[in-house]
Order: sequence, then C-alpha cells, then structure tokens
Amino acid sequence: MQLPQEFGDFALLLRAGFDKKKALGWNLLSGMLSVLGAIVGCAVGSVDNAEPWILMFVAGTFLYVGLVRLPFDWHN
Repeated sequence: MQLPQEFGDFALLLRAGFDKKKALGWNLLSGMLSVLGAIVGCAVGSVDNAEPWILMFVAGTFLYVGLVRLPFDWHN
C-alpha cells in the first residue's frame, strides 16, 4: 500500500518549509504524474522492440539520480 509513502512525502515537504496546503498540492500533483507515467509506460511498452530502449532509459535515469549527489572530492 502506498499510503505510508505519501505520509512520508507530505511530512518531508512540511519539514522543507511548505505550508500544509502547498505540501498537499505538490503531493497530489506527484501522485497524478505517477499515474500519467504509468499510462505512458504501458502505451510505449506495447510498441514492438521498445523494451531495450525503455530499460536503457530507466537504467540511465537511476544511475544519474544516484550519482548526481555523490561528492567528487574523494581524494582530499
């Protein structure tokens, strides 16, 4: 169930300085965009030979998100 995740996102937005109305709005927008992403993913996934391209895009996105926050001053 996704409800604990939504509560956590809402609490994180409140902690970041959003007021309750704005935090709820951004959380709702995030949920709606994820549904839109699922619909687009299902539509693109039904295209022949699209799977390797989808997997490449998703893997690249995960790598980017994971690596963008790493500190690059390891040698110091």
